[in-house]
Amino acid sequence: MHRLISLCCGVLLLIATRVPASGQGADGLTALLARSQFDLAADGREFLLKEVNRASFLLVGGLHGDNETQALLQSLMAGLGEGPKLVIAEMSPWAANRLFAAVPASSGVRLRGADIEEMQLHLLIRDLAASNPENRPLQQMAELVKNGYRRTLADQLLGLARQVGEVKDASPGGVPLRTLLVRTLEVEADRSRPETSDQTASMRRERVMKDFFLMHYRQTAAAGEKPKVAVAFGRNHLHRGIDRRGVSTLGNFIAEFALGEGGESFNVALFAAGGKIALGGVRDFDERKDDPAFDYLASIARYTTTVFDMKPLREPLRNIPVTARTPAQGSLLYWADSYDAVVCYRNVTPLGAR
Repeated sequence: MHRLISLCCGVLLLIATRVPASGQGADGLTALLARSQFDLAADGREFLLKEVNRASFLLVGGLHGDNETQALLQSLMAGLGEGPKLVIAEMSPWAANRLFAAVPASSGVRLRGADIEEMQLHLLIRDLAASNPENRPLQQMAELVKNGYRRTLADQLLGLARQVGEVKDASPGGVPLRTLLVRTLEVEADRSRPETSDQTASMRRERVMKDFFLMHYRQTAAAGEKPKVAVAFGRNHLHRGIDRRGVSTLGNFIAEFALGEGGESFNVALFAAGGKIALGGVRDFDERKDDPAFDYLASIARYTTTVFDMKPLREPLRNIPVTARTPAQGSLLYWADSYDAVVCYRNVTPLGAR
């Protein structure tokens, strides 16, 4: 018993030391942060599944090039219960169809992509051009990308894409190829122009994600009852509200859409306090220096994988005057408003490695 008391006091002391607070909010924050964390391997999974069970829309804001994002999504899918499920990933509908075409309809799971085509745009162009050998703009586009796609070609390709007209088209993954091509090139053209801000391109891309999400949802719902939805994108795309780029994200759209459908969403974010990812080769990955909230949460995380319930933190953090908030407190409020839960991984592993 004495050891337990000493351990608890030590944890509380560490919290008070690492996140200075002022005024009335200090004690409340200390206590909340001490009891708002769970072990993903035990009570943390139970906590998350209980929260997911109350929601119709699960949003997992993950990493890229890691095993943990996919593992968490698969683990939490059970919380969505029985019935049809729509799983939407951060890839184009065309790419998702190439990866997931073999998933049987009897599984009750429909896997879709809701993003532009960033990885193999030249192959998408070749596919559409091959189906329309008499279409001159498409043949010109195919010639331009015969050695691969470069962003410097985006404006020229977009001009040609707008001249394509009626074509023999297909909708692998639920979105016509011509639609995907034009929407992708609009984003890429924004990115290629020095006079266009990053925010403008990001807002256009998020609009693509929202439109494609809505197309997939309506197509799935038209086939029967409303599906439960699981969405896995990078963490920056699934915030509630306006993110730090000044962009209203896909996650914000889905949260509001869920309410309109008579349901609710549950947003969970992942971050890494160490480990490696496979992104342009295997490399070290540690996000503690990227954000004071991540550094703080990692410093008090008691488990190998710690789940933090962020909802109880919202009111106490808002009660701390803006001028009195530390950088960590300001960042904690941002993440608490954006996500219902945050999962801290002490070590992530590169995609494909076990």
